[in-house]
Amino acid sequence: FDGKKIHALGYGLEDEELDVLFRDSKGRLWAGGAEGPVVIDGTEHRRFGPADGFMGTRVFSFYEDKEGLMWIGTTDGLYLLRDGIFRRFSVRDGLFDDRVYTIVDDGLGFFWVSCNKGVSRIRRSELLEVAEGRRAKLEVTVFGTEDGMRSSECNFGGGNSGALGADGTIWLPSIGGVVVIDPTEESTLRSPPVVLEKVLADGVDVVSEDDWVAPRGVDDVEFHFGAPSFIVPEKINFEYRLKGFDEVWVQAGTRRVA
Repeated sequence: FDGKKIHALGYGLEDEELDVLFRDSKGRLWAGGAEGPVVIDGTEHRRFGPADGFMGTRVFSFYEDKEGLMWIGTTDGLYLLRDGIFRRFSVRDGLFDDRVYTIVDDGLGFFWVSCNKGVSRIRRSELLEVAEGRRAKLEVTVFGTEDGMRSSECNFGGGNSGALGADGTIWLPSIGGVVVIDPTEESTLRSPPVVLEKVLADGVDVVSEDDWVAPRGVDDVEFHFGAPSFIVPEKINFEYRLKGFDEVWVQAGTRRVA
């Protein structure tokens, strides 16, 4: 727009459905929409695709961190662009949901990511560790209606639909209204104690106050456990290791049987 007339850029974007525009620290313009990301630098432009490691489709948001790394929220996960190569993070890496609407950096080392299932908090350093193969999975904290949100479904209306307030609070839109999170309010709660509730041997309850040894012929043994808590018990995650059977700790999630 030259003050009088709007001119087409001529980058092949004239007929494309765009959702977000973002200017990075180098002055380049990033455009994202149904066909993936495009970066415009002066009179030159580049579209990223499978050859660059970008396998996603629709782009919802861009965020450039303090080190100049570009993070992109899409319908197919969270993407990191570093040294011209994309690294995708998905639910297989521990992401809460593959649909990533907004990325807000709290300045405390965490990204707050919204989707249509809730809000998740991800440690930036863990993302880099997973990308470099130094870590297997992300440890993600999820927030929803159990934590005070009227609805766990967040909105995306075009552009980076979230903000960091001057006081450090996180602001995100949802279908139940604006969600405001104070990232400095760290939980002081300790993990509740784990209780062994019962043991089943071939489906039969084992009742014993002494040490129990499985008799010959038993094929299947189940250990049922829990962690008594009145504070969102459905969000308690477990891990277990059966000595002599499991070489490493097994991530059971909310499952309470080994």
